[in-house]
Amino acid sequence: VLVAVSCVFATIGVTLVLVVAPQCGGSGLPESKCYLNGSNMPSLFTVRNLWVRTAASILANAAGFPVGREGPTVTIGSNLAFLLSHTFTMPFMRQWIDLQGSTATVLVDEERFAHATRINCAVGGACAMAMLFNTPIGGLLY
Repeated sequence: VLVAVSCVFATIGVTLVLVVAPQCGGSGLPESKCYLNGSNMPSLFTVRNLWVRTAASILANAAGFPVGREGPTVTIGSNLAFLLSHTFTMPFMRQWIDLQGSTATVLVDEERFAHATRINCAVGGACAMAMLFNTPIGGLLY
């Protein structure tokens, strides 16, 4: 019975990764490090990737796969921080500018937004690391 349950968990997890979000195939740490170093990775931190990575990590651990929790947890924390940063900081980065008296346009400070988002992703990953190992100082060092 336990083998059948493990096979069901494994099948669901593999199907999620292969069909729904192929970007969630690994731990996500190399991609997160690339983003934190300044690379533009538009499809890395999405709501779909957050849910698929979370579900696949839980299902893989429940199925008994010899996978680590550390990499996906840090990436999940960074993903959540990215989405929260995008939701809460974008309104403060927009500024309406009046052009020629009758038309107005929105000016977005993309460079400042990218910097704030990268900082938030690093803090989100550190919070996930601190939560994972129950070590607040370890999260600060990360």
